[in-house]
Amino acid sequence: MSLNWNIGDVKDFREVCYEQVTEEEAKEAGTSIAELLNHSSFMGPNWYTPGESEQEKLANSGIAERLSPLTNCLIWSTISVDLRGITEENYSEFWLRIHLLEKLTGCFLNEKDPETGKWGPRKITLDEIKAHIGLSCNVSPLSWREWLNKTMDNVRRDTLRSVGEKDSRSEPWAPKLSQVAADTCEQMDSFGEALEKHDLSDDDEENRRHDRDYGRVCKMQNWLADAADTWQEIEERLEAELEEAEQAEEKGA
Repeated sequence: MSLNWNIGDVKDFREVCYEQVTEEEAKEAGTSIAELLNHSSFMGPNWYTPGESEQEKLANSGIAERLSPLTNCLIWSTISVDLRGITEENYSEFWLRIHLLEKLTGCFLNEKDPETGKWGPRKITLDEIKAHIGLSCNVSPLSWREWLNKTMDNVRRDTLRSVGEKDSRSEPWAPKLSQVAADTCEQMDSFGEALEKHDLSDDDEENRRHDRDYGRVCKMQNWLADAADTWQEIEERLEAELEEAEQAEEKGA
């Protein structure tokens, strides 16, 4: 099934979800509109001339436009986080799932430093996700518990496969999933404290959303604590088995 997406419900989606470059701005960056339009990328959105009709495109011949790499990244990340999109109710959980994946597998985004000109990874922020409330995709959603179990199981399988391919005695157990869960729990503690200290407003609906968010954070903290304990037991058992195998091999040598 192909991934279908919609960003029309994102507030100020033209400013939030798209980038435009003029000929002058392109020259300052060491390129040109023509070069941008002729460059095809398999890693991100391509540049194009904006306009619905040929007349509009002709009028915009000195402009190149593309979907923002951040927006493009968030669209495709809905598959990884197993959520249909970003809403008022789930944006904090959307960020939490991405945050956990970034700890496990690395950053989703790579950006060019304007000062050094070098490319490097960077993490997606909660504010950036909140700005994309309204983004929707045709992804089959999973609950937090289902998604956490699936994600941890995938990482566990990949890690064990890696250990099986190499000398397990010389390779560290990585990543330490129990530590990842514990670290994320600390992040959730800070997030929960901020929500707890948030001053309530005169808007009853906003207060109800605040209470729902705080309740979800508390549940996530409990589930992450359980995950940290579970993975610590798995890691200890694996390390003990590897140590026993090493001792048995030394005795047989």
